[in-house]
Amino acid sequence: TEFIEYYKIINTLTFVDNLYRELLKSISNDMTILDSASIKLKKIRNEISNCEADISNKLKRIIANNLKILTNTEIIYRNGKQVLAVNSSYKYSLGGIVVDESSSGATSYVEPEEVYKLTSRINILKQEEQERLRLA
Repeated sequence: TEFIEYYKIINTLTFVDNLYRELLKSISNDMTILDSASIKLKKIRNEISNCEADISNKLKRIIANNLKILTNTEIIYRNGKQVLAVNSSYKYSLGGIVVDESSSGATSYVEPEEVYKLTSRINILKQEEQERLRLA
């Protein structure tokens, strides 16, 4: 019977050690949950990164192809969205959503449709990420 009790203790210690190792692989020093916490979480975060890179590339391409109608070649954030500053006379030329306008009305801030779709996808993925973190 002593052997059985000893065996139970060893099994418990082994379980705690394994659990500790898994936690170390899943939580960073600053207490954020790492991608390695689950395969699904890693997949979601990779897709978010890919969408963000796609947005950046699409905006750069749109800027390069539409220099004549832009009032600024920088990517601008308006109302939490990445937008382009377009001469208001051409605000519907890019296709997309007019997010804001300058106080003079000369410039419209447009979120191109391609970017809107990716931003919507990112929002869905971030909701999935938060749900995954609650389950972790």
